[in-house]
Amino acid sequence: MNRLDQLIIAQAYETGWQPDQPAYVVDDPTGSLLAHLLDNASTVTVLSDSHSQVHDACDYATRNGQRQKLCARGIDGPLELNAFLQSTVEPEASHGVVVTRLPKSRTHLDYLAHCTARAGVGAFVGAHNTKHMTRAQNQILATYYATEHASRGSGKFRALCATKPLPNLPEPQPHHAGHLYAIGATFAGSQADHGGQLLATTAIADWATPPRTILDFGCGNGAVSYLVAQHNPATTIIATDISADAVTSTQLTLVPYRERTTVTWDTSARSIAENDVDAVLLNPPFHDGFSIDDTLVDELLAAAQRVLKPGGAIYVVYNSHLRYRLRIGQLFTDVVQLARDSRFTIVRGHKL
Repeated sequence: MNRLDQLIIAQAYETGWQPDQPAYVVDDPTGSLLAHLLDNASTVTVLSDSHSQVHDACDYATRNGQRQKLCARGIDGPLELNAFLQSTVEPEASHGVVVTRLPKSRTHLDYLAHCTARAGVGAFVGAHNTKHMTRAQNQILATYYATEHASRGSGKFRALCATKPLPNLPEPQPHHAGHLYAIGATFAGSQADHGGQLLATTAIADWATPPRTILDFGCGNGAVSYLVAQHNPATTIIATDISADAVTSTQLTLVPYRERTTVTWDTSARSIAENDVDAVLLNPPFHDGFSIDDTLVDELLAAAQRVLKPGGAIYVVYNSHLRYRLRIGQLFTDVVQLARDSRFTIVRGHKL
């Protein structure tokens, strides 16, 4: 267990949490928090926004004969966090603790704290590198818990701890701007991301005949899918994202077009069959939490190549300084630049 995870576990005990009481795990990229708590807690509830983390947690628990102790968001109950907690939390939650790495987004932290406090979970412990932490995070926790404080530093890390959830908290509501909706960890919130808008409008303008099926790969708040649906009434849309909050947000955004849209919570479009879609629209991430990682696109490009029909087109938007065109050209043919502005580049390629 690394030092950050050790700090989180130590602070969980400092809040008064004890073995054989419930635990709730959110962001746990190493799996160390889950492993410790499966061995010590009465039950472990996985609240991660990430499809891959939730499924990895279930796989780990199954391999170790502990699946009966685990309750997983989106698998053992609803996908939307508040609905999941309200449907699964037991009275013993008042003795439980939430453990997580603090999210980059304050909106995400607010949603997490709101939902867990509303469900009556007794304590919340989140930690990260001190250089990424602000007083605003303390203020968010204080909105939903009666007590909050910062721990002593442990190397580069510090934890924020909150206890005594406030009573009678209202149900969290999605953010709403025009036709776009967003909750929690959704990329760009309820705003139309400029790169995504450029991607959608460029692809739409490029289609002499609109594709029968498109994949909005990494759908965020559903803004790209909404534009495609609005301009192409004969096109069937599959929107997918690794983020549960993004999936919920896209479902809300696409209510006017729900009869011809499908929204899935997935990792790298694994639930979509090979050679299944006519076009892919991809706005790949290049941040992993607080870190820049320009290799995140590689798995997504390989997945897009798999699900496209022969001759199908991929449209990719990216920050121009990343220069993804060479990587795209390794998997697709006839790669051309369709648009470029001061920040973003749009390229199109085809599957052989």
